[in-house]
Amino acid sequence: MRQPGGGKIEQITWRDGKIYELAAVSQACFAKHEQANEKSSRLLAALIAAGDGRLQFHSAPDERCEIAGTFVVPGDRLEASRIHGRYTLVFYQHPKAARVAAGWVDSSRLKPAN
Repeated sequence: MRQPGGGKIEQITWRDGKIYELAAVSQACFAKHEQANEKSSRLLAALIAAGDGRLQFHSAPDERCEIAGTFVVPGDRLEASRIHGRYTLVFYQHPKAARVAAGWVDSSRLKPAN
């Protein structure tokens, strides 16, 4: 994590032996993410995005913390790591581009992967 000028916090994650850069987030949303991490329950599960249309990622379990341009579509496979209220913290790795996204999504739009 690093805080450049402009009030955004840049994030990285370590996944499967590689470092990935995540979307920069506001200080307020990062604080909400940290609080949710402390209060959330651990959940390790493979899930599938379900429902209609795009499933929007958020940097914290709060509608105001939307990550612009970061979403998955029904059928995309996700890996869950935590659950807090009506949100689940998930990771998504694009199967071709190998780009990784992480964020909180609406839990009602997820179903178990087979």
